[in-house]
Amino acid sequence: MAGTGVPTSFASGSQTYTAAQLGGGIIIHANAGAANGTLDTATNIVNYMNANSGGIAVGDIMQCFVANTGSATLTIIAGSGGALEC
Repeated sequence: MAGTGVPTSFASGSQTYTAAQLGGGIIIHANAGAANGTLDTATNIVNYMNANSGGIAVGDIMQCFVANTGSATLTIIAGSGGALEC
């Protein structure tokens, strides 16, 4: 699944990205200081994907481009029950 909603922007600071924001396909995060971007829970992401597609199966993925436009480090953290693959 890729890009089913509206892109999201954050001015600064650590944020939790909701399943709906991730479903938008693009998150712009501008940081003046180091910050974390934490993904929503795996359950919330699966529920979002099921509600916005023909249904999901093992092996399906959700793609989201996260751009750090600030001058500091942005660390992406998996939410509860989730994992990251880069």
